[in-house]
Amino acid sequence: KMEAYARLQALAPVTMLDLDTVITRHLELPVPEEGFAYMQASPRHVEKVWGGFQISSPRFRRVVVEHFYKDPEAAMAACNGCDQKYYTAHHRSKIKILNALIPDAIVSYKMHVLQQGLQPANAFIMFHALPRPWHCQESWIPRLLPLSE
Repeated sequence: KMEAYARLQALAPVTMLDLDTVITRHLELPVPEEGFAYMQASPRHVEKVWGGFQISSPRFRRVVVEHFYKDPEAAMAACNGCDQKYYTAHHRSKIKILNALIPDAIVSYKMHVLQQGLQPANAFIMFHALPRPWHCQESWIPRLLPLSE
């Protein structure tokens, strides 16, 4: 994520999703104030920032890149190599929780969909750890094709 931040030249907010996210419907996303970001949080612990779904302003990305690249090894070592812990330790005051803002739109496959099925309000289904979308046979998950097809 830090590499993406460093390479993004966008002068507008940018949305980033982990590749194991399934989008099931259109959703108007909020635009963060300059210097802030929206990020997904753990479904169990809303205070725990997860970076798998984020909308960042240009200034937020700039601040993160400047801080991180001063000493990337030290930045990640202090957080045990975890980007989520890095965001929480160094930038939490500038992060707003996305799934608290739109709670039923961003859900966990394991914690929500497997328990109660896909709901009309669900828009972004997050697959954290196993299974991944390509392991599942749900009708709402697009078939993923190998690059050779």
